[in-house]
Amino acid sequence: MSDERIGGVRYQKAQDEYFARRTLRRHARVWSSWALGVGAVISGDFFGWTSGSPSVGSESS
Repeated sequence: MSDERIGGVRYQKAQDEYFARRTLRRHARVWSSWALGVGAVISGDFFGWTSGSPSVGSESS
């Protein structure tokens, strides 16, 4: 590995095998997608994304 100094910081050039071991892995499955959707709905309720929903619905007033 070769070192390079820039402003007191030392950088090392990484080998190709370093990046080969650190690839993105697929983790989003049904459970993760469901949890993201539920989280979006709950956070929308708290942050006012659904402020117009009380006026929508049945007219049983």
